[in-house]
Amino acid sequence: MEIQFNFRFNTEHTPESLQQTVVESLSTVNPKIRTDIAWWISGLPFLSKQGILTQNTLDVVQEVTGFLPEQSTGGGTSDARFIVPTGTETVELGHLNTTAHKYDERVRVLDLETLALLYERIIDCVLK
Repeated sequence: MEIQFNFRFNTEHTPESLQQTVVESLSTVNPKIRTDIAWWISGLPFLSKQGILTQNTLDVVQEVTGFLPEQSTGGGTSDARFIVPTGTETVELGHLNTTAHKYDERVRVLDLETLALLYERIIDCVLK
């Protein structure tokens, strides 16, 4: 029998702790089960520190759009996983993603114009 798992885990766990849990769980089902497990880790969980960039982004988005943005870790794979280990604060901000990866993927021009304004104002705030 072949079984594949796709664990999405947070910084409270390590790959090793999850692997240990899987092995222990299998052995409690039947200690005679022979397992051959190949582990592959595509990305580690991370937390970005929150500081001036985060606060400026929240402030600017609310100022420009009138809405307080929701901070969320949803939305898929993040390239921030390569940057956060350096100790750099990261914020990801983009257009609404309702048609992403769909046959008719598209973005409204107004959304891109608003996004460009947000980026410009955030940079201005951070550089002051």
